[in-house]
Amino acid sequence: MEQEQYTALAKSLKRARKTTRPFFWWFCVKGPDGKPVVLVGRKEADVKAGAKAARKTAQDKRFGRGRALPDPKANLVLSLDAGTAKPKQIARSFRMDLAKDPGLKRVKGLIQKARVVLPEDFASIFGAVEADDTAALDETALAKKVEKAKKAAKEAYQAARERVGTDHPDFAEVESLKKEAFGAKGDLAEQLDLFEQLLVAAKGAGEDDEGEDVEITFDVAAAHQAWLDAMDTVDGQLNALASALRKEGTDEAMEVADTGLNALTGNYKVKIQGALLEAKLAKAGEAQTAALRKAADLAEDLLELVRTDERYEAVDENPWGVKCTLRKTLGTVLETLTDAI
Repeated sequence: MEQEQYTALAKSLKRARKTTRPFFWWFCVKGPDGKPVVLVGRKEADVKAGAKAARKTAQDKRFGRGRALPDPKANLVLSLDAGTAKPKQIARSFRMDLAKDPGLKRVKGLIQKARVVLPEDFASIFGAVEADDTAALDETALAKKVEKAKKAAKEAYQAARERVGTDHPDFAEVESLKKEAFGAKGDLAEQLDLFEQLLVAAKGAGEDDEGEDVEITFDVAAAHQAWLDAMDTVDGQLNALASALRKEGTDEAMEVADTGLNALTGNYKVKIQGALLEAKLAKAGEAQTAALRKAADLAEDLLELVRTDERYEAVDENPWGVKCTLRKTLGTVLETLTDAI
């Protein structure tokens, strides 16, 4: 992203942590420069328009989008309402990519502490989030709402002026919004929107959160060994099941024994093992972090398969009496990887 995009994102994140109505966000795994792209705004239509343009040049089009609100501790909670990226993957990118980018230094702590959750978890935290009811209000009710927002924005502006001073970089934006909001005429809905923007900008002025560097603290060598041990267990169980299938003697059973069982781990076994080995051999730093993130992303994909693909259940519940624990064995080690990184 360009510097002006970083500046705009930092401003939007600071506003979002002060809002009482949801902001909207969009995330893409890799933009044209190979870095993640994040858009945050108060108007869903603006975020959607930006996302449409960004996807055209994205290197990796996996995405997520949804709503954002601050929790009682002013930490952002992002609801993943739709998308192909997973919550942990997005949160991991926030911690490992965005929080380390110099362009977002002023909000690094805010980014590090952001949570990405599913809609049902978002609802359990905030309850039913009210939709924007502006369009449903008659002119008298809307005018009263504008006056209330105008009063609150004026008080917040004065407080920001006293708190940070007129020379602070954030105050220039607050001053610009003040002129725009108090100079707006005509459309009451537009006036309300401007006063609310001024309110959240004034409340967030000067509240930088540079946080601290986050390091990987778990034992990489132990994680690598845990994966090898899990694979030994799974391979032994699948080999035993394959022997039982060969004794069955049918063409279908022989085909499953020879090729079908290996497919359950074949696409991920070597890749995860390789990423963990690379992390194990690397020194602490960017190379190790990249390898661990690769391992975690692969582990998350496989974990979803283990939980949803009926073949894993069929193996564990096989009618030949062969003890198989693929869901438990793989689930445990994969959850450990995705939670730790």
